Amino acid sequence: VAFTVGAVVAGTMIWQVWRFRETHPKAKPTPYEGTDW
Repeated sequence: VAFTVGAVVAGTMIWQVWRFRETHPKAKPTPYEGTDW
């Protein structure tokens, strides 16, 4: 159960970051994202 909840939370965070990056292409990447994005 904990693994499923963690996966959902991680997926939601990734989706939110992905959407933010798409809508704000000139936004400065956060340190945990790295520079490969």
